[in-house]
Amino acid sequence: MTYFIKTILLFAFLVLLGSGHVLAQIYPSKNDSSNNSNKLTESKNQRSLSSILRDTIRPIPSGNWWVNELQNIVIRPPKTVITDTLPTLRGDLEFIEYDGLIIRNIRFIKLDVFGANILDTASHATTWIEKTANSVHIKTNDRILERHLLIKEGDRIDPRILADNVRLFRELSYVEDARFVVVPIALQDGYADILVIIKDQWSIAFYLQLSEINAGKLEVWDRNVFGTGMEIQNNIHWNPQKSDIWGYEAIYKNRNILGSFIDSKFSYTNVFDTKGYGLQLNRKFFTPNTKYAGGASVYHLSSIQHVWNADSGFVSHHVSSNITDIWLGRAIKLNKNAELEKNRLNLILASRIYKENYFDRPLVSKNRYYDFHDKIVLLNTIALSSQSFYQSSLIYSYGRTEDIPIGSLLNFTFGPEFGEFDNRMYSSLSFAKGNYVANLGYAYFQIAEGGFITNTGSFEQAMFQLRVKYFSNLFIFGQFKFRQFISFNFTKGVKRFENDRLTINETYGLRGFNEENVFGQQRFVLNMETVAFTPWYVYGFRFTFFSYIDFGMLGPESSNLLYENVYSGLGIGARIQNERLVFPTFSFRFGIYPNLPEIPLKDKMQFSGEPRLNPNNFYLTNPNMMDFH
Repeated sequence: MTYFIKTILLFAFLVLLGSGHVLAQIYPSKNDSSNNSNKLTESKNQRSLSSILRDTIRPIPSGNWWVNELQNIVIRPPKTVITDTLPTLRGDLEFIEYDGLIIRNIRFIKLDVFGANILDTASHATTWIEKTANSVHIKTNDRILERHLLIKEGDRIDPRILADNVRLFRELSYVEDARFVVVPIALQDGYADILVIIKDQWSIAFYLQLSEINAGKLEVWDRNVFGTGMEIQNNIHWNPQKSDIWGYEAIYKNRNILGSFIDSKFSYTNVFDTKGYGLQLNRKFFTPNTKYAGGASVYHLSSIQHVWNADSGFVSHHVSSNITDIWLGRAIKLNKNAELEKNRLNLILASRIYKENYFDRPLVSKNRYYDFHDKIVLLNTIALSSQSFYQSSLIYSYGRTEDIPIGSLLNFTFGPEFGEFDNRMYSSLSFAKGNYVANLGYAYFQIAEGGFITNTGSFEQAMFQLRVKYFSNLFIFGQFKFRQFISFNFTKGVKRFENDRLTINETYGLRGFNEENVFGQQRFVLNMETVAFTPWYVYGFRFTFFSYIDFGMLGPESSNLLYENVYSGLGIGARIQNERLVFPTFSFRFGIYPNLPEIPLKDKMQFSGEPRLNPNNFYLTNPNMMDFH
């Protein structure tokens, strides 16, 4: 059976694929290379869902091999139950005792997608489907992995660089988890080998989204084509109500080209009334030791957009534009000899040229439809960045190791805008800080203010923003683990233009709320969510439940928000994720809106996919203006 035939057959079974083992999330003792101390036998008080199913569902006798195989997948009890939470520790702590050792050899250990465990490499697949899936999956090529190494043989171990490097591997979209193991050489004092343990995800997946009964989108992608690290995604749209019933999108990504840490992306869109293409090259400040970063992109887009008009409401306009964007940054380390427990501090200087040119658009004026103005903006940034990472789990993901940034970023951005109607100067100042608060959890805080200064010295299109994010430590009740998430956002516009608007739609405020006619120039949003991580694994699929409360207020620039309408929503839901697959997290939620009875049922009850979430970090991306959305 060829690779392609096996792949097609396995696609139908993807929702059943997974491992019979749970990821261990505790660091093993460095003196126990077998990791047997991480294995915990199943107790009477800690029974998995699969063991309950085995006790309550009687296997069906059958001579068919596929029936027996399916029963093994669904109701086979796991041989072990392993704890799934990591202690929250700085990522470099596990390497400190090896500081200064000389690296003799670097060796990759590439685990199977199914059955294997990042902290128990002896575990293996047991069912036919798992074994067949592992045989079909092409593991990431060694040369591709070597390009992501920040170390080489002969280097002296720096705990911070090792922590940076393992985090880079975990950030790859096709890697489920990664770990570096340092093995001192008994007969060669001062030397050590590095074992790089990599566990891929099953890279091929699809996602079906139905916007109407007979309209929707099918996404099919491969995050790691033939183990090369390249990514291809194809999206097919259909809608019989459109003049062109079918639409197509293609995305191609190539990461870390030739070990340069430059990522490329090409996109093509031909969907109904939207047509466009673009090319992007980007190298970010991927570690605190990165000296140079930058990028360049060009995009052409032609589409029909719904534009707000104060006299007639939303009207449709054809918009066509070219966008060119180039930036370059340099980081200068200010505390080269800093102690290990201190964050690395960088002074960052960066400049950017951004140009928008419109060929078709609504009728614009100086204070109207700024988003469609022809413009060239030259932005410069002076920033102080301090950052390190903690390792934890069960925060935004469902068992994999997560890297949570702590540190601060002070950012001053300035530069001229050469506009279609006027030339003016932009400036903004922001400060962000995040850290673990003892016995409480993680808190992130950002305050920012910015806007344009006209030739007469007055401010316009200015804004102030305050954001706070928090998540608690894990609360454990029996076999369930809980986290509390809180997010606060206050945004105020100052002398904004006619079409500058803030909304509380979906990601900007209330989940399930999508009302185009509710907007303002001031916004207050409070989101609270409680997440319960269940002990239930159905062979790699993890289930969590959540409840949430959202509050939002909008008003004109000059109003007191305390006297404005309060929009609120609350609800419950469930999420399902398998870290071994590159499928998005599947989410189902049902919400109610006490003072908004007109919300349609399709928004109150929603089944959708969610991308992997990441916390705010303290790297500088590129010089940018503050978003007013």
